[in-house]
Amino acid sequence: GGLMALHNLVERLTTLGWAVACPVTPLMATVEKLLNQYPPQQPVAEKMLTWWHDTWRHRLARMGMVAHMLWETMLALLSFLGEVMVAYGRLALQPWRFPLRETSANVYRAGVRAVPIIALTTFLIGIVLAYQSITQLARFGAQIYTVNLLGLGILREVGVLITAVVVAGRSGSAFTAELGIMTLNEEISALRVIGLDPLRTLVIPRVTALMVALPALTLLANLVALAGGAVIMASLMDIALAQYLSQLAKAISAQHFWLGMLKAPFFGFVIGCVACYEGLSTAPSAQSVGLHTTRSVVRGLFLVIILDAVFSIIYATLGV
Repeated sequence: GGLMALHNLVERLTTLGWAVACPVTPLMATVEKLLNQYPPQQPVAEKMLTWWHDTWRHRLARMGMVAHMLWETMLALLSFLGEVMVAYGRLALQPWRFPLRETSANVYRAGVRAVPIIALTTFLIGIVLAYQSITQLARFGAQIYTVNLLGLGILREVGVLITAVVVAGRSGSAFTAELGIMTLNEEISALRVIGLDPLRTLVIPRVTALMVALPALTLLANLVALAGGAVIMASLMDIALAQYLSQLAKAISAQHFWLGMLKAPFFGFVIGCVACYEGLSTAPSAQSVGLHTTRSVVRGLFLVIILDAVFSIIYATLGV
């Protein structure tokens, strides 16, 4: 590099009319021989431009590569879910080895500390749903049935889904970042060296914590969202709390409540497994930690929505 810089300087001065005596020129012949052994590299921007303007065969190949990557990711995630289930099976045979202390700590972090954001979010969601429902049902003079709509929608779908979204964005990303930093610092490798199973010591407590915390948070979300609806009903329609509760009791039953609560442990299991999988898959770089944290939230929410659709199909098939 220094030789080339001197050579360029000599050429520039020579072009300006200066007489330069420098022993660089004989050495540049040797340098040029070395450079000529390597083919010229195409710039990255030019490569990208060539790629996008290439034929349809290359675009089809790109689509195939993306599909193959998604397939490999799905298989790896399913394999990880199987390993988690095997770890739960081993702990079922040896319950005294269950990491209860770590699980309780994660329940506090993922559940108790998430109460304020869950309560605020679902309260506002209840207000918005009630206001929009009253506005639409007022055209038919059926504002009182807003209570029915709120009860069914919140207990069966909205409460558990909003809770899962908030938990995936809050606790799922935190779990991925923690495990990613541990992978970056080679703490996971250190655990394996001293004979500890990362699944039992790191993954099981986090997944179990979400399976325990999410139903409790869903119950809180349902109550707070219905309270938000009651506030709007009282302020816009002058419906007292007793009348609101009476109409709510007529509209819903315990079955609707349990059908919504049944989804919560499964959502927690999926969010926890995806978060831990992405954390353990992190490469030893800071950029990889951020990338896998983003993937954890996106894939967790995607799988939660798919699972919610599966539950809806099952409920419709069973007629409940």
